Amino acid sequence: MRDTPLYWRHQPGGPATIINKEDMGTGEFWWVDSNAGAQASNATGSDQAPCTTIAAAVVLAAAALAVDSRNIAHTILIKEGHTESLTAAIALSTAGIKVVALGNLGQRATLTMITNATAAFTVTGANCKIQGIDFVCNVADTTEFIDVAADYLEICDNTFKEGTQVTLAMITADSGDGVGDNLYIHHNYFTQPSAGNGTSAVEIAKDLRNVRIEYNRMYGDWDDACIELPADGKDCTELQIHNNHLSNLLTGQHAIQINSTTCTGSITNNMMQTDTQGATLDAGACFCSGNMWLDVDGSNDEEAIPVNAVISGTIPTGNDAVPTIDTTDNVLTADVLGNKEDAAAVGPVSTTESGIAFIKQNVEAGISLIALHAVPAKDTTDDVNMSDVIGKKEDDAAVGAVSTTESLVAFVKQNVEAGLSLVALHAVPAKDTTDDVNMSDVIGKKEDDAAVGAVSTTESLVAFVKQVINSTIVPAADTTDNVEVGDVIGNKTDAAADGIVSATESIMAYSKQLVTTAKQRVTHSVTFTDVGDGATGSHALFTVTGAVRCTVMAFGVVNLGIQAGATIEVGIVGATTQFIALTAGDAIDAGEIWHDATPDATVEDVSVYTQFYLSDGTDITYDVKTDTIDSGTIDFVCEFELMTSAGNVVAA
Repeated sequence: MRDTPLYWRHQPGGPATIINKEDMGTGEFWWVDSNAGAQASNATGSDQAPCTTIAAAVVLAAAALAVDSRNIAHTILIKEGHTESLTAAIALSTAGIKVVALGNLGQRATLTMITNATAAFTVTGANCKIQGIDFVCNVADTTEFIDVAADYLEICDNTFKEGTQVTLAMITADSGDGVGDNLYIHHNYFTQPSAGNGTSAVEIAKDLRNVRIEYNRMYGDWDDACIELPADGKDCTELQIHNNHLSNLLTGQHAIQINSTTCTGSITNNMMQTDTQGATLDAGACFCSGNMWLDVDGSNDEEAIPVNAVISGTIPTGNDAVPTIDTTDNVLTADVLGNKEDAAAVGPVSTTESGIAFIKQNVEAGISLIALHAVPAKDTTDDVNMSDVIGKKEDDAAVGAVSTTESLVAFVKQNVEAGLSLVALHAVPAKDTTDDVNMSDVIGKKEDDAAVGAVSTTESLVAFVKQVINSTIVPAADTTDNVEVGDVIGNKTDAAADGIVSATESIMAYSKQLVTTAKQRVTHSVTFTDVGDGATGSHALFTVTGAVRCTVMAFGVVNLGIQAGATIEVGIVGATTQFIALTAGDAIDAGEIWHDATPDATVEDVSVYTQFYLSDGTDITYDVKTDTIDSGTIDFVCEFELMTSAGNVVAA
């Protein structure tokens, strides 16, 4: 019989209930309700006679745990609408107590600090949990709401907020090194926007291991940071701060501050808001990734950016500062730009001088822009500036062969005076001309016939292009031509070749012949469920069309789970054991090859398999008999060869 998370329980003094142990555990329950009218001194802690204070329920739970040898947690359930005004801390000093407030957001229990400046909860018992409570501060200088002094404490789904006063910190772990390992703080809301003496939402002030702070919203005015690790927490290891939204309203203060270079762990995917990007994340020696920063004022239509665009420490402080005069450093962009007082560079270009130095060198060289761009004298033979090469409008036309002394203007005039006919150069030639005088003869005419056969020296580019295009046209189906490459490749509709190789059939025909005659395989993986593929009856496995020759194999992937007596076989309609005999379902295990009624091997000779000829529509099935197969997986493989051109096997 399968296990179920639901179980029946009856606690003395209360009604019988059905409990989900996956959510609530299997320990005792102790109820708290300030609206029940019962007194804490005579309440039994049952649903019918609940305690009126959490502290009273803690006493009952601790006493029960003291005589409970099962090493399980007891749960204190706080009913909707419960309120308490605390004047003393609630001590969770016994291991295994869960304090859980029930109800939706507007109905949850509220604990208000009114006259006591110490913690609402002091936790010295391991494996405790505090969930779903609204904590409110109405007394000045409250040290913290929760004082962590034990391992494996889980704090989740709570709200911590200022009332008429602000707290110093909201959650602290400062009792001693290693006292509070495996602390897990998640899905809480911390809000304290009023300026005051608040230091942080969460403070880890001792060396702890595997502290996780995840999926929390922290919004407040904190002197240190939303999450603070002072110097005493410098050697925390496996610290994990992930996926939090952190807003510190205090000018110049951090969202996360680790006052150490030896604290290790990971800080990832946090959204952080402060007024100063550079004073947002101090990560110690933790790995950082995906953390984003946004100005806390929220007044701009802006998108978040990475908190530290460059990994802290690899770029020296002051990377925007002006470097020293004539520095040869080449680390920062500022080194490349240089200092206004850098001396002008001298001689050829070097790899040590700044942009300022090279600019000064150019200025001092006195390069004359006028000399570069002024029109030269008529017919100058100078060859110093580009203007000498271009020339002057009044230059005489060049005469005779090209020289090394005349300008472009002179050569242009020579061309114009030569009267070269552009029309003759660019006019379209006659159809199929064999002339080879102008480039237009080489290019040809649109009406040129396609070239035929080997390349010649008389035909145009148009003729050759047409020849190439003709050679790429798909030939007629089943052509026996052997003129173009296309004839050799063939047509998609060519019939498959038959028999021995000939000199008349295409590559396409031979490819189809190979596909038709080659052995193929298809796989059908079946994962069994009692109302699906594991239900009793016949199930389609492979669909057969045309005629094929085939073998069916089965391989266990996940052990089969069955109802008593369930069996399975593989065959066809009318011959349900044609391929594999009737077999007990629970005999087929992962890694076994199933081919007969006793699957127990991981290696089988091919001789254990028999090939069968199947005609069109003779589909392959498996049958589940006697009872259902509830779980497990088998991979079925059908190897087949086509006996007719229409033959095929596919998974059903």
